[in-house]
Amino acid sequence: MPFVVALLNSSAGIYVDAVLHQVADIHNLFSSALANFHVPTRLYYQTCVFLFSLMPRRPLGHHYSTIGFNHVGKVAILNEIVEQMQKSGQRFRRSPGIPGTVALGFTFDTCSYHLKVIRDRPTATYKWGAFPGVAAVLDKYRVVHEINRPVACSTT
Repeated sequence: MPFVVALLNSSAGIYVDAVLHQVADIHNLFSSALANFHVPTRLYYQTCVFLFSLMPRRPLGHHYSTIGFNHVGKVAILNEIVEQMQKSGQRFRRSPGIPGTVALGFTFDTCSYHLKVIRDRPTATYKWGAFPGVAAVLDKYRVVHEINRPVACSTT
């Protein structure tokens, strides 16, 4: 059974604040939704394999990103997508739903992800005035990605 011991450092010394033993709680602790843990280590693969042993439902690529190795995480996720595509024999198709005015989503039935492609020009139904260009759209996605992200923790 995986578990995590949360330690606090106070003026009285270091003490155990909590013991997490539910996989869901551990997933929440290592969520990359708000901030990554930046882990300065040359053993990032081994660290991610350990995290995967604690949280096996989360793909390995997510673990890399959780500890701040975003490029390695992206490569692992792309490899996962290629593997899913090869096993299924499926091809990308548009994601379900109404296509966006500035982006199109793509996936396939057994894919764990939805990928987006930014359009060169918006559709005729674009309602936000003059189209500022692809770079501006990417900047907006970047802002959304970084909203409410506190300063990341640094551990050794």
